[in-house]
Amino acid sequence: MSDDAVRPDPLPVKLPGRGIRLAGRVLPGIGRVNRSIPVHTEWWSEHNATQPLGGPALVAIGDSTALGIGASHPDRGYVGRLAARTDADVATFNLAMSGARVRDALDRQLPQAARLLGGIGEALVTCGIGSNDVFWDRTDDLHDQLDQLLDALDDLDTPVVLLDIAGRSGTARRARRHLRAGAERLGFGMAPVWDWPMGGLGALASDRFHPNDRGYGHMVTKLAPEVHDRAPAIVPDPSAEASG
Repeated sequence: MSDDAVRPDPLPVKLPGRGIRLAGRVLPGIGRVNRSIPVHTEWWSEHNATQPLGGPALVAIGDSTALGIGASHPDRGYVGRLAARTDADVATFNLAMSGARVRDALDRQLPQAARLLGGIGEALVTCGIGSNDVFWDRTDDLHDQLDQLLDALDDLDTPVVLLDIAGRSGTARRARRHLRAGAERLGFGMAPVWDWPMGGLGALASDRFHPNDRGYGHMVTKLAPEVHDRAPAIVPDPSAEASG
């Protein structure tokens, strides 16, 4: 164990806003996904607590999709399925929070990532954040916050792969272009994880918002090659996934 690496805190459980909670009372599909949020969050907290410190690591920064919300099990989201493609001695730490915005990543997740990576040699960071800003907040200074995010990720001094921002609105398209330009400038990977075959037919969970197992399969298919390209020691074979 490294004396420098600091294990992440337990993940905070953030429930949906009042409108989504009320919808969950009358629409069973939304209710099922809402009830899964604390379950998935606590599962990943317990997982983080078991991972060895000081060795090679995959570190995930993100929102509900990093927790696998909508999947049949927490490890069937994109982080769990990417972890199934890692080398056997690679630890996986998931720092995500359901509902997280860019500001949450800056204030909580990135400082924990920095403390964790302080004692780790070979590592890679994935970062999938910004979709909640686009869907719910429409933050006026989103591009400024994305610039802060990119600079903070660059300060980690480890390979980074970004996940694209979801959405079809003009706000989402502009945010994606801004994020891609920053990724190119800093040499980060950028995975088009929302580019699903057949328009994503059958790939959404019962709330019609989060991915289901099929959707997360589409996401990791786009993500794993980018991770392999930047850290082949972390993901030696992007097409391989452990059974289960």
